Amino acid sequence: MLASHLAPHRLALSFLLTLLAGFALTGPAPAQETTIPVAGCQQSQVHVFIIHGLDPFDYANLRGLRDHCHKQGYMQTTYAQFYHGPWIIDRVRQIKANDPGAKVLVFGFSAGTLTARSVVNTLHSKHGIDVDVVVYTSGITMLDREYNHPSFVGKVIHIRDRSLLTGGVEFSRGENYKYRDAWHFGTPTHENTLAVLDRELNRLAADTPIVLPPGVPHMAAKTDGAATVSKSTSWDVVKPADMLMPPPRFITK
Repeated sequence: MLASHLAPHRLALSFLLTLLAGFALTGPAPAQETTIPVAGCQQSQVHVFIIHGLDPFDYANLRGLRDHCHKQGYMQTTYAQFYHGPWIIDRVRQIKANDPGAKVLVFGFSAGTLTARSVVNTLHSKHGIDVDVVVYTSGITMLDREYNHPSFVGKVIHIRDRSLLTGGVEFSRGENYKYRDAWHFGTPTHENTLAVLDRELNRLAADTPIVLPPGVPHMAAKTDGAATVSKSTSWDVVKPADMLMPPPRFITK
């Protein structure tokens, strides 16, 4: 990978620039997805928030991760920075107010895992909203504590890189992965991470109630399995037939 050959001073510069941006807190709000949710489309009711860490040049390719979600049909995916936590909280509140059945997945990378953790805990404690899935990748400060994997989150997924010193620890609650072939910046777009993310997005979409457009009636399902037999009348000749009679056979000599 290209990122594996980066000079150390460039990585240090990357950390420094993003840290200064975080302290300043002057960055604009992330670009909000403008796609209008399609009634009856469950994928449009799944909202994903990808939170970056100390990586202003995007060596971890989280923009590519957002594009991957779009290609899978999940257009309600937002790419944000680690200092956008308050904005994400407000956005989730708006989503739940407009669509209580909407699903929310929060994905954090590196320093973004701290923001992801703060977002899910604040939504629960202050606004009574529980996130469906939180994914941590390369969270070097993630310890095995309730605050990092709270029970009110539907599922917690913890993905660690190959580092032995800064790779984080395994959670006692949640789904844990320890990569042997990915360094710090390689976990978000690792093939297993993409597979896990796709699995969770598809699961959330399948669990989302279908919302039909106004005026479209719901089809009532038959529960007894018995076919309804109507009585024959003289008007049966004008009713549409389930099948047509075969044409007559003409025999020619």
